[in-house]
Formats: sequence, C-alpha cells, structure tokens
Amino acid sequence: MLSSLFFCKAVNGGHLPLSSGYLLFSAISKHLGSSAAGDLLHVRDEGQFFTLSSMMPDYFWRTFRCASQNGNVFFDKGAPFTFRASFSDAPVFDDFASHIVGTSLTLGGASFKVLKASQVGENDMSRRVDFEDLALIPPFPEVSVDFILPTGFKSNDRQMIFPVPELFFGSLAIRWQKGTKT
Repeated sequence: MLSSLFFCKAVNGGHLPLSSGYLLFSAISKHLGSSAAGDLLHVRDEGQFFTLSSMMPDYFWRTFRCASQNGNVFFDKGAPFTFRASFSDAPVFDDFASHIVGTSLTLGGASFKVLKASQVGENDMSRRVDFEDLALIPPFPEVSVDFILPTGFKSNDRQMIFPVPELFFGSLAIRWQKGTKT
C-alpha cells in the first residue's frame, strides 16, 4: 500500500463541508474523465484498491483536529489544504499523481490548485507498507468510531440527512440478532 498527501492551495475563498470526500472524488472523476487515467478510480481487481480522504485544512494532518462552524470549514483565498490518497501499488499511484498534480479541482463552489504529492517518508501520512507487514500487526481489541457530522444527500434540490448512526446501527444490530436466531 502506498499513501501520499496531496498539497493544495485555495484559488478562492469559501467553505467546504467536513465530509467533502465525495465532492473530491467527484471533482477528480470529472477531471480524469473517460481517459485511461479515469479507470484508476474504479479499480476492478480484487488485489487493488484506492482510498481518498476529504479535502482538509493543512493543519488537520498534524493535529487531527479541525475548527468548523456548523460542519463547514471556512477559508480565505490561498489557504493551504491537503487530501490523502492511498493505492495498492506504486505504478497506479504514480499514474494518478502525474494526472492530478498541477491541476485545479472545483468542489462545490470552491476551487483548489493541486501543488504537489508528498514522497514516501516525507511525513507521517506518506508511507509505503507491504501487505505482509500489515498482516503482522495484531488486531485491536476494540474499535472506536466517532461520527463528527451527520452526512446526507440531495434529492430534488433538498438536503436529506441520513439517520443518526446510533439509530441506524442499533436497528441493524437488532435485525442481525433476529436473523441469526432463526
């Protein structure tokens, strides 16, 4: 697995939702289009994968904290932003980076210029890990998930919010238990 931070600069001022990963994926998909590079985002082999974070203020990747107002990050022109992308192998990553670095991406009404991709070892978030090394890491006894913002979708120009996680997962757990008893 190869991961890298992609450093960007805001071309204009504006705001983004904290959960801007879908907007970023959409902007990259539009940029790459139907070219051969566009296939990078839709990995078809089971042994390959691609992950993409949200577009976040640059300081987030050092502090893992983000100052938001009502779930949005507000910024001025020239503000530094970063997103992280991970791939299962280096050639796919290199192809992706060569098509993205130097371009401008529009997320909602906000535009960002992608300045550079970090090299392996340049920071804590840019690294290469072999699958064999991952398999040696013992599993964690517990997993904690914090939902920082309800997510949703638009339907007929109306913002629809998904149910709160506790309701959704609680209902799923009840249905799972009932299903395993029969």
